[in-house]
Order: sequence, then C-alpha cells, then structure tokens
Amino acid sequence: MKKREHTSRAVMRTNHLISEMRIEQFAYTARTGGWMPHVNVYRYPRHYEVVAELAGVEPSDVMITMPDHHRLRITGTRRWPELRCAETGDPCHQTTLLEIEDGAFTREITLPEVVRSEQIDVEYQRGLVWIRVPLMETDSG
Repeated sequence: MKKREHTSRAVMRTNHLISEMRIEQFAYTARTGGWMPHVNVYRYPRHYEVVAELAGVEPSDVMITMPDHHRLRITGTRRWPELRCAETGDPCHQTTLLEIEDGAFTREITLPEVVRSEQIDVEYQRGLVWIRVPLMETDSG
C-alpha cells in the first residue's frame, strides 16, 4: 500500500509540473463556453505552427483571427450530423454513449513572441487545421 501511495504522489507531482510548464510556455485563455479543441504549438526558427483538432468541423464553419500580435483565436461551430438511422430508415433507439462535443467553440492561444498577424496561412488536413504564423522580423544590425 505504501508503494502505491508513493507512486500516486509521484504521478500527481509530475502532472502538476507538466501543467506548470505548459502555463509558463503559453498563456491559455479561460474557457468561454462551448467545447474547446485540443491544440499543439510548434516553434520553428521563423514561424510558429499551431495545429487544432477539429474533426467534423466544416472549413466554412471556422474563423481564425489574431486580435493582436501575440494572440491567435480559433472560433467556429461543429454541427452534429443527422443520425444514420434517419438516413437508412432503421428505427432509432437510445443513445448509450455521447462523448463528442458539438456546438460553438473558441480557443485562444497567447504566443510568447510577437508574430506577423497579417500573414497567417491556414491549411485543412484530415480533421486538423494547421495555422502558420510568421515571427516578426527584427533588425539584428
């Protein structure tokens, strides 16, 4: 039992440390209602790439904006498709598990460096949205 408690405390401390590291690297805004898509953020020498998991969201239902030179905002709506029973004519019964969230979403990420908010590039790929945001060039001379 003591070994299990020790392991449990170690896992909790590790999770806390990982959470603190994420907060230190990026400031995420509070959840504003609806669901919130998962994102990954990658830093390259001249740009950031943000990938958002938006399975089932139509590209026309997504809006990507940059309120300033640090914040990237992804908003939109995932619309729930018609049940397959309506398409096939089979009788619909009861829902036994419902985990996929639908409706409006917002995700805002504060990047740790100034970026060129007017030059973002967006690519949709198999349920993922890739957003490329160039860094603001600085004079080195």
